[in-house]
Amino acid sequence: MSLDRCYLTVLHYPPDLTERQRTLALSHGLAVDDYTASMLQKLMPPAVVKTGAADAAAESLERLRELGIDAAAITRAEIERFAARTEAKRLLPAIGAPRPMYAIEPLRPRLATVSSLVMDDVAMIVFGRIKLIKVSVVVAEPNLSDGDTLLRNTFDAAADGPSVDPPKVVTSRAAVDAHSFVIDLYTRRGECVRIDSDKCGFDFLGDERGLSDRENAAKAVERFRGEATRAVLDVGFEDFRPPPDAVMEHMRGTSEGGSTRTNRPAFNFYSAWRVVVYALMRKRA
Repeated sequence: MSLDRCYLTVLHYPPDLTERQRTLALSHGLAVDDYTASMLQKLMPPAVVKTGAADAAAESLERLRELGIDAAAITRAEIERFAARTEAKRLLPAIGAPRPMYAIEPLRPRLATVSSLVMDDVAMIVFGRIKLIKVSVVVAEPNLSDGDTLLRNTFDAAADGPSVDPPKVVTSRAAVDAHSFVIDLYTRRGECVRIDSDKCGFDFLGDERGLSDRENAAKAVERFRGEATRAVLDVGFEDFRPPPDAVMEHMRGTSEGGSTRTNRPAFNFYSAWRVVVYALMRKRA
């Protein structure tokens, strides 16, 4: 029995299948109830519809294909082949070069696998918006009346001990919703250069550089599309429903009792998974 995790992915449905027929096909192929199948069929392909061991996924894959559904069982090992990324601190355009290219100043030099990027070699561009929600806790002393204060002082005096402050209580929570923007550039050799608006400047845009990360990220994507003319652009992360073990939202507590939550791990999964899907669809075209 294979221990590798597998992500059963629907690539295409036959164009003549109705929603009800897709529901019945998924219910039979994945061995799930009709309600679950009806929710899954609403996901726009390509979409992960089941996660499990490779052996079980192979059985479901065979049933789906018998029903005319184009699907693939993508293993975690296949996805992790594209998990290594060179995070850029700065991109330096090669002025006067015969074709568009950049020198890469890496954020972490010891982990970098790419030092330069020739845009003709870029096969896929994956763009996504990363959400970060910071929740802070506001605390306050209880509002004691004169009678409550007298009672507490009397009790403290009788106990012949120090005065004990009343417990603080949470009065409100304040949430701050922030965004960053990530562009992954994959070469035909499977290398990846990441431009993260939280970590990489947009100096390479020159006079086109705008005032906000959102504006600069959009301009960078358009620039890369013009330079990597054969690359496929993917902007589907917003509509992606990640599998549970891909960690949709990573949560971390703070010393003040608040928390931070981000969907960055989900984008990391999506980006590498999407490259595998693209390669499969190219082979079948």
